[in-house]
Amino acid sequence: MNRQDAPRDDAHRSRALPSRVFFHPERAAEVRGPALAEGSGRRDPACGALDVVVSPPLAIGEDVEDLIGLVRPQLALYLGGMGAPGKNFHNDLARRYGFGGAAATVQELYLSGRKDEAAAAVLADLLRATSLIGPASYVAERLAAFRAAGVTSLQVRPMAHHTAQRLADVEKLGTMVC
Repeated sequence: MNRQDAPRDDAHRSRALPSRVFFHPERAAEVRGPALAEGSGRRDPACGALDVVVSPPLAIGEDVEDLIGLVRPQLALYLGGMGAPGKNFHNDLARRYGFGGAAATVQELYLSGRKDEAAAAVLADLLRATSLIGPASYVAERLAAFRAAGVTSLQVRPMAHHTAQRLADVEKLGTMVC
């Protein structure tokens, strides 16, 4: 897929499928809104309303840099290793969200086999904007941003170091969304 295909792909998804995307709530309307509106308009009414499902990483705690660091290698894989230059949907989307320089750097490093450097090059601002990682008060603010952007369902990816903390994070998130 090239950059011109991305809005058409968004329109198709909104007509046919729920959306599980790399999602920046503050930029979603600008970047994806017109295509999603077009696709929703062509959506079969029998399918019901569009369920906007996103899968942000989740980690609740005070040591934000450590928690953000857990996601860097995964995002580096998506930005750098999921397709050739010009054919990577996630890299394209990061560019459309305003992170073009960083996305290009991550992809170049990743494709040259320098995966650790690619992970280090993923901007913390991008990670924070697309995740639920940080102190509980910050996670609550991010939840509000996701809601305001039209997200109807979360399929979180707990990222804490230990299973017990992952379960605690999901439980705490449950109290925030109810």
